[in-house]
Amino acid sequence: RKKKSSGSYPRRTDRCDVTGIDLHRESFAEVIADALPVLRAHWAEVVTFPRFPFDLDVAGYERLDAAGMLRIFTGRIDGRLIAYASFVVCRHAHYAGSGDQARLDAIYVLPEYRGRYVGMHLIRYCDGMLAAEGVSAVFHGAPVAEPTFANLLMRCGYRPVETIWCKQFKETRDAGSGIEAISANNLNPEPTPADREELYVT
Repeated sequence: RKKKSSGSYPRRTDRCDVTGIDLHRESFAEVIADALPVLRAHWAEVVTFPRFPFDLDVAGYERLDAAGMLRIFTGRIDGRLIAYASFVVCRHAHYAGSGDQARLDAIYVLPEYRGRYVGMHLIRYCDGMLAAEGVSAVFHGAPVAEPTFANLLMRCGYRPVETIWCKQFKETRDAGSGIEAISANNLNPEPTPADREELYVT
């Protein structure tokens, strides 16, 4: 059954000739019921912090949506959600005169629909909708372990502007007090032989 729009937003429905996918902007309330199982599949595939279970902050997303900061764009086939992209839109605190900027929160295409230009159509649709509302720049993050997405972004006109570095701290639990703490050894770990070699190379 095809999903009916609530009419909350003006719709610009672009039918993708190759894939037959309808692209829309939807509110969080409109999409969340359909999105939850897809979000779980997304988490299972690309989880960055495996020790943390999937636990969507629904109230947090509702606050962002209520504040006018959340943008969710979806791809559906006969109402079935097969792709989505969400962004947080706000004014950069350091560059107030640059206008609103959009930063990617999440983007995902179901595996069976990949390789059929779904991601490219979705990104270009998002770009058009965000530009139409006056967003001055859009930022995406691309996983280092998955260069395919970075290549797709470049094909859509994006260019790399920064590298995001992450350091995970190992949590330990004191058996006596039950208090979790960050392992001191992990704050300044001893370099491995590979690390030392890289230090000399770079």
